[in-house]
Amino acid sequence: ILERALDYEIQHYSDYRATMTQAVQDRFLPGRGTAWVRYEPHIKAASLGEPEDGLEVTEDVDEPEETLDYECAPIDYVHWKDFGHSVARTWEEVTCVWRKVYMQEPAKIERFGEELAKKIPVDDAPKEKNKGEQADPTGSWIYEIWDKDTKKAIWLHKGMPGLLDERDDPLGLENFFPCPRPLFATLTNDSLVPVPDFTLYQDQANELDILADRIDGLVKALKVQGTYDATQKVL
Repeated sequence: ILERALDYEIQHYSDYRATMTQAVQDRFLPGRGTAWVRYEPHIKAASLGEPEDGLEVTEDVDEPEETLDYECAPIDYVHWKDFGHSVARTWEEVTCVWRKVYMQEPAKIERFGEELAKKIPVDDAPKEKNKGEQADPTGSWIYEIWDKDTKKAIWLHKGMPGLLDERDDPLGLENFFPCPRPLFATLTNDSLVPVPDFTLYQDQANELDILADRIDGLVKALKVQGTYDATQKVL
């Protein structure tokens, strides 16, 4: 059943394939690719149905009953600059992970409520959105932090004194963290700071660039010359 559920997720939701592609690209360029899983239950109002014979139906029901319509687990790509974890030598020693998400006004209201969303300070949009796009004047950087020691997940903004939200073990996962171990480039046993692949051979790459430029300059400087016998007549 789990295998069929994963296969359905991969085949019918584009976020999985896109996230994996972007994570692999981050693995080969800066050296760390990260994905983050969210749990989204979708609730709908349950129909009360027709009353059975002999039962009295009251009219003082405030709200209709709710039931779980369906649930899903979207996979978010996390830019390597927007992800962090506690200082550790190996991933098994990591006790805390976090990410920062740029949330616009509708997303803040849906997540934290209108009253609290109005109090969150406005931040600049990501640099990637500033290229050819107008920055959203209502967006904010929200930090989502998961602490394994206390089994708590908290949401905060650097410009506010208190927490935006705090929950005890929201997902009940076996390893607590909502993200798997990132795709790391070359690591050592005393640090989780990855060394990008290009860094390992950048000196040789620079030398090849210099040699290629010199060869290109010599080729462009060549002048084609030749001789011919003037006594020979061309028919």
